[in-house]
Amino acid sequence: TQALRDELQKFLQDHKEFENWLQQSENELDSMHKGGSSPEALNSLLKRQGSFSEDVISHKGDLRFVTISGQKVLETENNFEEGQEPSATRNLVNEKLKDATERYTTLHSKCIRLGSHLSMLLGQYQQFQSSADSLQAWVLTCEASVGKLLSDTVASDPGVLQQQLATTKQLQEELAEHQVPVEKLQKAAHDLLDIEGEPALDCRPIQETTDSISSRFQNLSCSLDERSALLQKAIAQSQSVQESMESLLQSIREVEQNLERDQVASLSSGVIQEALANNMKLKQDIARQKSSLEATHDMVTRFMETADSNSASVLQGKLAELSQR
Repeated sequence: TQALRDELQKFLQDHKEFENWLQQSENELDSMHKGGSSPEALNSLLKRQGSFSEDVISHKGDLRFVTISGQKVLETENNFEEGQEPSATRNLVNEKLKDATERYTTLHSKCIRLGSHLSMLLGQYQQFQSSADSLQAWVLTCEASVGKLLSDTVASDPGVLQQQLATTKQLQEELAEHQVPVEKLQKAAHDLLDIEGEPALDCRPIQETTDSISSRFQNLSCSLDERSALLQKAIAQSQSVQESMESLLQSIREVEQNLERDQVASLSSGVIQEALANNMKLKQDIARQKSSLEATHDMVTRFMETADSNSASVLQGKLAELSQR
């Protein structure tokens, strides 16, 4: 009986120490789930979680020690109570061992989940921020180029007009190449803000950054489209009817040839992304011809009012063909 008392007293003391550590650790883990929402705070929290995880793992040996201590109580009791109903001592030891094991297992699982959550959250944020930084730097450079372009007066000389249009087209192509990265940034932001669980990132800076880049990109696109339309009309007005139609026909031929040549040969990510960028360029080319076609149509209409019937018929036929193509 004295031996049983000694073993029970030792077990209760060991269990109490382990239970105190469990309670402190459970409270600390709960506080980590309520941590800050900034990337810097979450990064610090991940480091804290790493140290906490090591501490939890190191206490697995303490749980084993408490379990052995409890088993000694049960073995000592078995020596003189064999065949009897489970005593209050046996029930007490079994309940405390079960409680300690379950709480430790739960603590360890929650700690692992928190680490995985934080790693995923920060990993996706770093990818988002890297893309956002790159796009912001590009948008800033592009805005400067477009601003300089728009500050130039639309020329009256056909040669200078063609140079201005070529510069505009080059910027439009650069914009088309960045269409896919902007869309990827929008998706990355959506996926990042869609991650469930605590702690979570503050969504406002992420949404503001994404909205700012998307808005500035759209403004650049609209400015270049308007500039291109203006230049196309100026070029059409500076050329004769025949020259305008020949120039427009040549432009359409180039787009048709590019469209036939730009077929996707494989389904790799790089090839598809390149094809998407080329497709955006072709769309821009086609859109640019619309303003030129409208201006040419006006010129042909005015010319037909004074031209003979044969010339008018030929021009009308060519214009119909251009419109259809």
